[in-house]
Amino acid sequence: MCFDDDLLTPLPLSPKGYLTFAGLMKIQPETWQRNGDLYLWHALRDGIGYRAVPKDSNEIRTLISGEFERFTGKSIDACGDVALSHYVTNNSDSDIVVNPEFWRETVITSLIQSSEAHFLRGNIDLSGIYDSVRDDIRITRTETGITIEVSVINWDGPHTPVGQWILVKELPLDCKIEAEYAKVLRSKYFKFCDYCCTYNNVGHMFDKRMCQGCASHHLGVVY
Repeated sequence: MCFDDDLLTPLPLSPKGYLTFAGLMKIQPETWQRNGDLYLWHALRDGIGYRAVPKDSNEIRTLISGEFERFTGKSIDACGDVALSHYVTNNSDSDIVVNPEFWRETVITSLIQSSEAHFLRGNIDLSGIYDSVRDDIRITRTETGITIEVSVINWDGPHTPVGQWILVKELPLDCKIEAEYAKVLRSKYFKFCDYCCTYNNVGHMFDKRMCQGCASHHLGVVY
């Protein structure tokens, strides 16, 4: 995001929006109990990250428990360690395992507490979701007003992005620049990725709900 030296930078935005599991699981637990915990955490976050977190704690527990069983083949109420069948191979020196009790009593409980803290604040803190587009907006003040330009990304083949600045707003000097800036971020030039919970230049979107970075990570798409 570019500004004239004497033009005040808008305050960082913390827009309201729904909380996804990707956002809820952005911060990992400080400790793990078994060698498969981190594998399962990433698998769950990748699998249900786009979904909205329900306010009902029982729904959260049911959803995570179901995903646990899907990846391990065992109920989260099972006793003793269970293997992650999705990750264990015949060449493994040792099994990759998780402990159901740890996930049942510690991980799910922690996720529920985090979600409750979000909902108690009255809005969902998605601070940082605009970081990836700040360099795609240019704000300039002239003698007669303020202009806002946006970088439009087109592709010259599958590997060569081509950017072009276009004028999207001409405003008076006494305008509320923070509000106008927010309107541009929510315009047709930017889209929200449900997987990494960030706004992106529409030219860097794989489809309406997934950015190119997530497409590379989840689908193996190469740009």
